[in-house]
Amino acid sequence: MNTDRLKEIMAHAEVLFKPEWSLLRDKHEEHLRHARFRALKTGNSAAMFPAEAACCVAHAKALVVAKANCIATAYTSFHEAAGREADAELSTFFATVVAARKASFAGHGRLVHMRTGRSTSQVSHLLRGFERDANVALLEGRRILDKQRIEMKNKQHQTVPQNIYNAHGPNARITINGTDNSSNIAVVGSVEDTLSN
Repeated sequence: MNTDRLKEIMAHAEVLFKPEWSLLRDKHEEHLRHARFRALKTGNSAAMFPAEAACCVAHAKALVVAKANCIATAYTSFHEAAGREADAELSTFFATVVAARKASFAGHGRLVHMRTGRSTSQVSHLLRGFERDANVALLEGRRILDKQRIEMKNKQHQTVPQNIYNAHGPNARITINGTDNSSNIAVVGSVEDTLSN
């Protein structure tokens, strides 16, 4: 695939992804509020950081799956099967998102420590699990791209035109993009011979 076409596809994927990003950001904020509320209700301050980390991982996973769906849709819109570039784009996005979520969570931990003096000993342990816990979304994203490839290949096989050329003899015809189910009767000889029989 040429570079210009690939750029068009990726630009279209980005256009599709922007509203998804906003929607998932809002959902993440809501889930985070609920998680913090539930953690507070336990009366155990040690429950807060794990609850927040779980929300950050869930957000990263949702973003990666949404990105995979947008990439697959963009390739389909251009009647192309997702290539290696799609896998590379998804892997880069996964690494970027997980790194951003980790940085955000680590920064939040530092702020909490500065404001409240609460221990952040849990934070480093929780940060180590981000890639491992979010990796299931990368696998799901790759499965989405694989499915798109299969669907596009099947579509291409189904739309292969069947051209029938029968351009010789008394019943010459050409059939394009279809099946020739016609039948013909050829009368050989002159009209007088036929009528006299």
